[in-house]
Amino acid sequence: MDVTWICDSCSRPIADGDGYVQVLYDDKRRYRQERKAWDAAHLGRIRCAADLLALPEPAKWHALHTDCDPSPGTGYGFGVERIRTYRDALEWTVHLMGKVWLQDTDWDYLLERVLRGGR
Repeated sequence: MDVTWICDSCSRPIADGDGYVQVLYDDKRRYRQERKAWDAAHLGRIRCAADLLALPEPAKWHALHTDCDPSPGTGYGFGVERIRTYRDALEWTVHLMGKVWLQDTDWDYLLERVLRGGR
């Protein structure tokens, strides 16, 4: 199945060569800092539901047209043409598992988007 990526900014399909999926460096850094503070405050343990609600949000992957990106060149990303199939998504997952920061992102949500065809 081919994935039709939909731009998070303008909600239109992204053609090959016209956009990418990316996660911002600042968002990864923010998450790491917030998670470190949360871990220090909770000693890495969850005691109640409020602790879960206080967990910081991981850095988000976005699908964007190049022209819709408000801050181009400030993230780790790759062209949508490189993640159009389930196999592509699996290959990217294997590649990204070697990155120490993958756990700081919502890559699992991006994989859900792949399963829904990029929407």
